[in-house]
Amino acid sequence: MKPKISTTPTQEQPAPPALADATIDALESLRVKDLRELCETAGLPSGGRKADLVDRVRSARFGGASGRYVPGKTLCKYCGEPIRVRSTQPPIEDGETGRITQTRHVQCTARKPHRYKIVEQING
Repeated sequence: MKPKISTTPTQEQPAPPALADATIDALESLRVKDLRELCETAGLPSGGRKADLVDRVRSARFGGASGRYVPGKTLCKYCGEPIRVRSTQPPIEDGETGRITQTRHVQCTARKPHRYKIVEQING
């Protein structure tokens, strides 16, 4: 008796999106294995929990989503469009920790713009 060979096609897992194609929603829905692959291809550390991996990829892709603004390179954390600064508040020092933070109010350049703030830590 010959073994039966299945004629139904096997379902392959879809390939993870490239870092440049990743969106916020897509990152949250990826498996840890796929997030690690994205980190490795982008030259980022690939260890840690899923939340850490998502944050790393998000910061590499969207810049501002990590709390850092880079002029001309930071993209909207919601849609991936370029952002511009609407206003900047003066740096504030936390008396307990000694950390200095600065808040920037930004807006993306999409047709229906997202507005949010980025709080940057200036010193260690």
